[in-house]
Amino acid sequence: METNRKGQDYCLVLGSEKFRHRALLGAARATNLPIAILAPNATINGHNFADVAITGNHCHPEEALAAIARHHARTGAKPAAIVPLIEMCVEAGMAIAKAYGLTYMREDTMAKARNKYEMRQAFEAAGLPVPRYLPFSTLDELHTQAARLRFPVVIKPRNAGGSEGVVLVKTRQELEGAYEHLRAAMAGYQARYGLDESIFLVEEYVDADHECSVILATSPQGVVVLAVEDKYLGAKPYFVEMGHSMPSVFAGSRVIRDTAVAACHALHMDRGVVEVEMKVYDADRVVLMELNSRPPGDCSLDMIESASGVNVFEMHAKSYLDDAYVPQALPLQGRAAIAFLNADAGTVQRVTLPSADALPASVVALQAWRKPGDVVVRSHDSNTRDGSVQFYWPDDPATDFLSEHLRTAAALARQIYEVA
Repeated sequence: METNRKGQDYCLVLGSEKFRHRALLGAARATNLPIAILAPNATINGHNFADVAITGNHCHPEEALAAIARHHARTGAKPAAIVPLIEMCVEAGMAIAKAYGLTYMREDTMAKARNKYEMRQAFEAAGLPVPRYLPFSTLDELHTQAARLRFPVVIKPRNAGGSEGVVLVKTRQELEGAYEHLRAAMAGYQARYGLDESIFLVEEYVDADHECSVILATSPQGVVVLAVEDKYLGAKPYFVEMGHSMPSVFAGSRVIRDTAVAACHALHMDRGVVEVEMKVYDADRVVLMELNSRPPGDCSLDMIESASGVNVFEMHAKSYLDDAYVPQALPLQGRAAIAFLNADAGTVQRVTLPSADALPASVVALQAWRKPGDVVVRSHDSNTRDGSVQFYWPDDPATDFLSEHLRTAAALARQIYEVA
């Protein structure tokens, strides 16, 4: 018999609008509860995949909690479970979970995962390899702290994501310009997210040839590696990710896998699917950079699904819904990848999408994010990319580094966007 879900308590999914729509399907498979989303202007030009759409700032703890309370007062329905998906929703999720007595990650885990300085301290205490680092807030402090490190250095926010504000600094003379870039990237964080805009980190640059992310499923019952992916970064001085492929050429590295699991243990991470990032010299030598206490972005879980047939968002939801959930490793077949479009700098005049049958057989999804009148710049963080192309090669053994995805994305950017 059909189920009437009107007025029922619900499972709240935070952040599904950030190219994580399949999380709603994953959550629906993991629970019999109605699925709700919370987002600004959720009922205007939004999607209707969720059972309930609540309007509110899902990335600001006080505003998110107030929106849930208003919905509760109006409908009688309240959250019975909560599943965070993106970096900026984690604190808001904690506020809601505490108010309604819901299962969530540990508060001390969240605090360390959302502050790169405290995170690094925890990694060091666990004996894990990290770059030399120091905290700062002002330009004067940056000059003082950078003088104690070896150039080049990298400066970054302690509490942001998506490569926002992250910049390489080769000499002391470049510090002021880099600091201005960092402060500009953080402007508005207090109003939008309730976050401090003036806490930063300076670290010695790790000049390793490769960068990997390890995607892990965690629960109170244990931690398991799901995939290792190679990252392809844009041009310096920025660190924008312009492509990924999985499995990584280093997927079999015991050092990489063990370091990622140890990072989870160092932060007592035991909820959800998470991402651990590291610089890689070779299969036996890595430098740990950070742990993101939420599923990776850039459609990484979609890539795992291409290679495994499993919607990993369902695993993520189960970890928040069931203390007894035991995550299992997934066998991957073939190679999946994503690459990002970056059109020539200028103003978009025309957008011309190719037909599906004109795309290479390996392309499984294409997204173009710009429209006529939009201003395009050189990509320097996740917000300045112009679209994405997802790929899957079922018979690729992934023994060599990939470049086809990057070449195809560059060609499609030129074809799709006419810029003046």
